[in-house]
Amino acid sequence: MNQSPIVAVIGDVNVDLVFVVPTFPTEGDDVSATSLAWLSGGAGLNIAVALARLGAQVRLIARVGTDPAAEVALQSAVEAGVDLRFVQRDEHYVTGMCTAMVGAAGERTFVCFRGANLQLDAATLKAALADVKLLAVSGHALVESRQRATTLHALALAKHNGVAVALDLCPPLIRAHRTELHTLLPLLRLITLNEYEAQLFLPHLESAQIPGHLLASGAACAALKKGSHGCTLAQGSDYICALPPTVQAIDSTGCGDAFSAALIWGLLHSANLPDCATFANTCGALTATRPGAAAAIPDRQALKAQLSPSLHYLVS
Repeated sequence: MNQSPIVAVIGDVNVDLVFVVPTFPTEGDDVSATSLAWLSGGAGLNIAVALARLGAQVRLIARVGTDPAAEVALQSAVEAGVDLRFVQRDEHYVTGMCTAMVGAAGERTFVCFRGANLQLDAATLKAALADVKLLAVSGHALVESRQRATTLHALALAKHNGVAVALDLCPPLIRAHRTELHTLLPLLRLITLNEYEAQLFLPHLESAQIPGHLLASGAACAALKKGSHGCTLAQGSDYICALPPTVQAIDSTGCGDAFSAALIWGLLHSANLPDCATFANTCGALTATRPGAAAAIPDRQALKAQLSPSLHYLVS
């Protein structure tokens, strides 16, 4: 494999407080969790960790507090070798936190307080994006406050410098800026979204129409994430639906982020669309076999053990 590409990731860094519950509580209910974990999380951090474990040189652009939670939030990134020079420390706002409830089928539901994430400033963007091959943007970074302004500035710098951009959508971004999102599509090397996000973003279209519509609107590659049903990818004249490997899923937290990172990795290495689909599906599926988000994302060795030899070029 050639020298590892430099990738910048901009997005949230959180502590994930993960409760495993037998049933989801209704309003006013009282449900006992069967386990509790305090883990690294946030879509920005998850994508950064996944790319680093695949072999990329990753710069994380984010903001945390000066509280003890910051070290927990960043722990997986430290272990993965992510470059944290561009992670800002805020003395006035606490590190973001998400409470994730995971049900018996492994599906997760979040309640988040974004804290210091919203105060991300643009002071170090120019340095963070120097010599970068791709900027990966977590949709939460475009939702609101100073963080949104900083991320829009990062997109402008990326365009000016000829840096490819990948955007992973999220429901809050679509609800807040659905119309404006269409103007970003021509900037994107890749856009990824799940079926719920697709319904929010393009409610007038059937699922099968969405990747093609996103390409027609300017995106170079589009991926519809379908969980246990795999994915649909579109690029140029190519269109593919692919199923994931069968796994025993215990926690879907971070699966979509792992999928998006693996797809970015495949595109950076000029993999064809079927290889990209298989690789991304496998990375997302393996993440579901372990509890947590960033801590559950597989490394190259775990992926190599699952992949056919024809795909080992992506993990060698």
